[in-house]
Amino acid sequence: MRAMLLEGPRRPLREAVVQTPKPGPGELLIQVRACGVCRTDLHVADGELPNPKLPLVLGHEIVGTVADVGARVDRFAPGDRVGVPWLGWTCGECRFCRTARENLCERARFTGYQIDGGYAEYTVADARYCFALPRGYSDAEAAPLLCAGLIGYRALVAAGDAERLGLYGFGGAAHLVAQVARHEGRRIFAFTRPGDTDGQRFAKELGAVWAGGSDAAPPEPLDAAIIFAPAGPLVPAALRAVEKGGTVVCAGIHMSDIPTFPYDILWGERVVRSVANLTRRDGEKFLRLAPFRSARRRSRSPWIGRTTRSTACGPGACAAPPCCSPAPRPDGVELRGRQAALAAGLVAALVAAPSVRNGFVQDDHWVVEQRPLLQHPGSLAAVLTEPYWPRGFGGVLWRPAVLASYALDYRVSASPHWFHAVNVLWAAAAAAALALLATMIAGPTVGLVAGLLFAVHPVHVEATASVVGRAELMAAVGYAVALISALRSEQRPAWLLGVAVGAALAIGAKEHAATLPAAVLLVFLARDLGRVGWRRTLGAAVPAAACTTVVVVVYFLARRGVAGGAFTPGGLAPGLHGLDLGDRAWAMLAISLKWWRLLLFPVRLSADYNPAQVVVTTALTARHGLAALVWLAAGLAAWQLRGSVPGVAVGLVWLVLTILPVSNVIVPTEVIVAERTLYLPSWGVMLALAALGASLRWPPRAKAWLLVLVLFAGAGRSVARVPVWRDDQSFFAAQERDAPRSFRTLWLEGQEAFRLGQQARGERLLEAAAAAAPEVAGPRDDLARAYLAAGLWAAAVQQLRTSIAVDSGRAPPWGLLPRALLGAGDTTGAGDAALLAARRFPQDESVVDAAADVLAGAGRCGEARALRPRVSCPRAEARARPQVRP
Repeated sequence: MRAMLLEGPRRPLREAVVQTPKPGPGELLIQVRACGVCRTDLHVADGELPNPKLPLVLGHEIVGTVADVGARVDRFAPGDRVGVPWLGWTCGECRFCRTARENLCERARFTGYQIDGGYAEYTVADARYCFALPRGYSDAEAAPLLCAGLIGYRALVAAGDAERLGLYGFGGAAHLVAQVARHEGRRIFAFTRPGDTDGQRFAKELGAVWAGGSDAAPPEPLDAAIIFAPAGPLVPAALRAVEKGGTVVCAGIHMSDIPTFPYDILWGERVVRSVANLTRRDGEKFLRLAPFRSARRRSRSPWIGRTTRSTACGPGACAAPPCCSPAPRPDGVELRGRQAALAAGLVAALVAAPSVRNGFVQDDHWVVEQRPLLQHPGSLAAVLTEPYWPRGFGGVLWRPAVLASYALDYRVSASPHWFHAVNVLWAAAAAAALALLATMIAGPTVGLVAGLLFAVHPVHVEATASVVGRAELMAAVGYAVALISALRSEQRPAWLLGVAVGAALAIGAKEHAATLPAAVLLVFLARDLGRVGWRRTLGAAVPAAACTTVVVVVYFLARRGVAGGAFTPGGLAPGLHGLDLGDRAWAMLAISLKWWRLLLFPVRLSADYNPAQVVVTTALTARHGLAALVWLAAGLAAWQLRGSVPGVAVGLVWLVLTILPVSNVIVPTEVIVAERTLYLPSWGVMLALAALGASLRWPPRAKAWLLVLVLFAGAGRSVARVPVWRDDQSFFAAQERDAPRSFRTLWLEGQEAFRLGQQARGERLLEAAAAAAPEVAGPRDDLARAYLAAGLWAAAVQQLRTSIAVDSGRAPPWGLLPRALLGAGDTTGAGDAALLAARRFPQDESVVDAAADVLAGAGRCGEARALRPRVSCPRAEARARPQVRP
């Protein structure tokens, strides 16, 4: 027969063909027709109930037909329809069994726990604990009665004759108890998760006189309350809701820890008690009650929008709790995580596709186009050990995964259009992977909406429309792959390999993947919100978090050997030099308003966020106060909605976690704000918006039209923004339009003025650029080049020495200084500077060639030829030439 086997805690069920069991004395062989899915099944599968039989067939809400009977069975015959409950066997000898309390038997065995259950085609059960089922119920309708109904009925009996009855957690058991209680004339007060309007509406449909959130007080005191939700904090809440002499019944087999509470809410002869299992008498009484309304069990996740409906699975239909196939949504549409991922990926590809017409622009020239090593790599090791920026540019960035991808691109084509086409694929993969991640922690609906919003976000254009933006895309793909694999590794440890590969790709593409270990903990907590205790969740996350930690540490240790820096990607951003940690945090607080604007209202975009376009100040300003209010409001909203809409809290934590490495507070990044650095942080905001939108009490059609409107607006803005990176002229025009006061704009305008022969204007603009960002040496280099071309040697020397003082790790000023000194007549200084430059940058051919020429010009031919054997030495050749007298 076919059966679904649980082979270990937190592992998926595996379909297997096993031998059909045979009934022993007193047993029935039952052909399973339906088996319900109970919360206890999840507790067993998650390892929350210790020492299960392994391998195990889960399922204890079994409805089937007797196929065979063992010896000494006289209550049932083949063909009878029977039900099998949770309690599967008792000893009949202990003091509990002898006093009609068999539910407390010290040697009791339970179906789907110590005895194989109903997730199979056949099962064997003790005939004493099987029930004849009443007519009028289908197999699927009868299955939930065998656990949710029986336990709920025992809890109702334990509550006494309470007229005003509170039900905490309106799920499978509660909605059945509500019908029995209403049949008995009781008044029902239903408590659901805060904000669960669907559940509250359902409770009222079944006759509840009041329904509200579990954090709300009922309109009048209760006589008794039954807690079905496995949440310990509900016990003090229920005690406060019942009046003196009232009873609080805890009906679950598992519950999180009950917090401490004051004695005065227990005083007044209030009673707290639990319900354990059931007795056969409970089952017989319950099944003789008046017929219930035909109401299906409903299960709702804490993630608004992830609503499923299911009662039972037939043989072979269940692959893993709660069900192998997606449950139909109320609109009849079935949505899977893969479909959400595919939709997000396709939309992201369509939005990024126009960038295929772009060329190499700005940083693309230095990182990609003008890199002979990438075009003709001697070996893979040479590429993997090359710094991200050319060695002459200084800095300590090392992104081997990105450079390796560029080298592979060159093996196909050197056309920039091919590079952009590959970027489109990476953008699609990133959107798809992050959408799949969202579905795993928030359900398909929220995952789909978050993925689509992410796919069209205009702030991503800088990453998708420029070739160097690939670092963001690859890092996001690796980040998502690592987290998806981490969630799956809990059930299959082999997925830890995927965690390692994803982490290596992410950290090899960009340094902000150093936050991956913390992100692993976050997604585990997000997935398990309201399901299991946080300690158990963090314990399950430890192997994946440790795996990512090892990868990150290995990367930084290797980077020290390759690029010379272990933990910092570069210098401080312009405007932040000279500020300590506290001052940088204060300055960036005001600038964080730009993050919020770009993430939530990305209408006005800019190619540049540098001084003096962006004001950096440590003074107390109105912007600081507004930014503090924004962050405080976001934090309070996340805290208030953590129970009803947890996506808001998870999204905010994700935003903080992923934006911290690019915030210049702890780690310097060399840029104040860049739209491409918001690529990964934006996913957290989109997740929060998707969860919040799904929780709105708007008509579904209105929400759908709003989503369509937002998607079209985002896609239109993104597509319109792509041509900014068409070529250098387009980028320069956008820079002048978007950030006219930025030092970088002044710098580019100065270069253009010199190119047009406007010497005075070019000099003025480059000096203004240098004054706006004195920490940036580039404008001084270009001004020195202009002076060299004009023969203004002394002015060139001054600019080059200042440039070297600002940043001594860059090759260009070192290569130009010897020539300037030689032109100024300082041959000794020129020769010494040339030797020093060649020693500092021996792998930069342009620096070494320039140094050899200057040494030759200074008459130091031997030293020149030590650098370049075939260098021409005019002075030495003139002395060696024979003198011919006229």
